[in-house]
This record gives sequence, structure tokens and C-alpha cells, in this order.
Amino acid sequence: MAKINPYENSAMKAMLENMRVATNLFASNPALESAVRQANIFATSTAIQSAMGITSQFNDVFLGNEKMMKSFLDAFSFQTEILRSTQQFYLTETINTFRSSLMHNNYFSAIEAITKSLQSAIIEVPNIALLRLNKPLLNLIDVDLPRGLRTSIATLHTKTAIDLSTSENISYNSKDATFFVEANPDDNCKAKEVNVIFSAARLFSDLTEEELFALHRHLSTYPSLGPAHYVGEKIMKLVKNIETTISFDSEYFYHARTIDDDASPYTDEDMTCAPHGITSFGRFNHIGDNYFYFSDQKNGAVEEVRKHSPKNKVQVAKLRPKGKIRMVDISKNEENVFLKYCRFKFDPTSNKKVPREYLIPSYFSDCCKLQGFDGIKYHGTQSYKNYVTWKDGHFVFVDQEIIDMVNVGN
Repeated sequence: MAKINPYENSAMKAMLENMRVATNLFASNPALESAVRQANIFATSTAIQSAMGITSQFNDVFLGNEKMMKSFLDAFSFQTEILRSTQQFYLTETINTFRSSLMHNNYFSAIEAITKSLQSAIIEVPNIALLRLNKPLLNLIDVDLPRGLRTSIATLHTKTAIDLSTSENISYNSKDATFFVEANPDDNCKAKEVNVIFSAARLFSDLTEEELFALHRHLSTYPSLGPAHYVGEKIMKLVKNIETTISFDSEYFYHARTIDDDASPYTDEDMTCAPHGITSFGRFNHIGDNYFYFSDQKNGAVEEVRKHSPKNKVQVAKLRPKGKIRMVDISKNEENVFLKYCRFKFDPTSNKKVPREYLIPSYFSDCCKLQGFDGIKYHGTQSYKNYVTWKDGHFVFVDQEIIDMVNVGN
């Protein structure tokens, strides 16, 4: 039998007693044991409904013994809730054994299975997520856990544990208390860093279409008062909690500007900094903000400026980044409603001074700038990524060319 935590509180002692009472009941009443097993396997109703149905069906077993009925119901609820919470888990061998034991009412065998798995040098993360998401179970298991494991479990956020519960390629190294990618064990980090990584992956995924529509409507009337709206305040808090950023991730970048047919070319220095003077509203900047937009591919830089100014000539500079910066990365090719609102296509026929499709992205960049970030990496197309920074001085000029769009493809 599994060792049980000797430091459990009175509630845990009560749960152990409940499981012992239920185990004895099953031993003396095979029909009751079978009914509970069927309820756990098929899970066709809620725990309360199943419990009421079973106790009513076996009224003769519980008649006159309220204490025994309470012990049974508490054990049954504990068992059923854990089975429900693990339905979507990746089935490691341990989780599979654990669930099978619970389904067959073998409480202590289930505890023994999970306890044994935690003594390994390498632990599959769904086994750890199981304990983080089921605190009563954590308090029941063997207290002799590998050093640092209990702290790692406690450090994991609930949402991180949910993500880890379905992971097939991340494990935990008990020796140094780190999580690592199985394909590359050198990619390891502590529990706190795992929270950051997964929270970054979920960036703004909690924002609903309705919330962003409401903020969009608010910004249409009050473009400078984003934080006054509850969704604007929510985005501000989300940006404040961003901990994972990127620096320059390519050897070269490209910045483009359209030029008139009879205009002289821009100087090399001009092409390494944002346009000066009165600038128009951009995806991430307000009117008058001198932000520097660039792409990781030449065709991307050309395509982006042509959306706003379809002139015949485009001047493109090849640039090499210098130093490091902190950019927020929202370039992932995935769907969530926040990214949708940051990717609305620019409508060149709009006569509005402030394009509606830029209201939320520009507010987002304000939040990033306020929190001390240097820029944003965002989605362009499948073939290129876009970037924006709000300060100059990040690039060294390499080369440039003028492209005559009339002759392109001829």
C-alpha cells in the first residue's frame, strides 16, 4: 500500500477514513461496487446525480447509518471529480493506471501508482499536472517527494498545469527540478519560467469577440481614452504581465518607402530611421508618431508600403540590426480574436482620418510602449513577418535599391 502523508490535516484524515469505509462497503456488497464502477466508467450524469441514484438504489445498505453514507458519498465525490478532471489528460502509463484503479474503486492502488511515478528521475508532466489540479490528492500522497518537486508543483499556475496535462513532449528532471523538452533536453527551465512560456503562448486568448467589439466602438469615439474602457484596462494589465520578449531574429531586415517619379532618392541615413515631419496614422502609431516599420523580407517591405501608397517607385533599404531590443511577438500564425483585430486589412478607400482597422493595434502599441518594450513583431503573410519600433538607432545601413513597380514582372 502507498505511503500516506503523515502531515495531513483533519480533512485529509477524514478522507482516508472515507476511502477505507467505502473499500469495506465494496468488499461486502459486490452489487454496490459494480454500480459505482459503472457510474465511473460511463459518467452519464453528474457526481451528485450518480450518488443520489446509487444511495437510493442501495437504501438497504445505508439505512439508519448516516455516518457510513456520508463517508461513502465523500469518497465517491472525491473519486468522481478526479476522474472527470483527467478525462482530457494525455494518458501516460501512470495516468492510465491511476484512472483504471479509480474506475474500479481501488483508491489506494491509484494513490500508489501516482506516488511511485514521482520517485523517478524523469517524470512525465501530466503526472505532475494531476497533483497541481487536485490538491486533496497531493496532500494524500507520500511526503517523501524528490527535492524541489513540491515547490515546482506549487509554483505552477492552474492554466499552466492544464496545458501540461495534455503535453506529450515535456518532462520533469527531478535532479535539478527543471522542465525540459524531450527532443532537446538542453531546453530546460524552472516552474516559474514555464508559467511565463505558456502565458505568452496564450497571449490575449481570453479576450472575447464581444469585448473587443465593445473596445473598438469605444476607441472610435474616444481614440485617446482606451484605459477608460474596461477591456482597454484589461489589455493594459495583460501587457503589464508579459515577461517573454524577443530581440532581432534575422541577420538582415528591409525598410521601404514609396517615392514620386520626379523626386530624388532618400539618403542612406533617411532609410535607417523613421520618417520625420507629420506622419499619417499607421497600424501601430498615431498621427505624428515617428515609428519605424520594417520586414524580414524585401518583398514584404515593398508590399506593406504599397498598401498605403501605390506609387510607381519604391525605395528599399537592406539593414543590419545592432544591439538587442525587447519586442512583443504577436506574429504567430494562429487564430484568436485579439490577433484578428490586429490584422484587419487596411482599406485604402477609407476617407477617415483614423482608419478603424488601426484603432486596437495602435492602442496595444501604446500599452507596450508604456511598459518599456521597444517594439512589436507582427504577422504579415505566410512569406514574411513585420516589425515596428518607436525609436531610431537600431540599424546599420547595408545597401538599397529603387524598384520601378511598373516594370516588375515585365
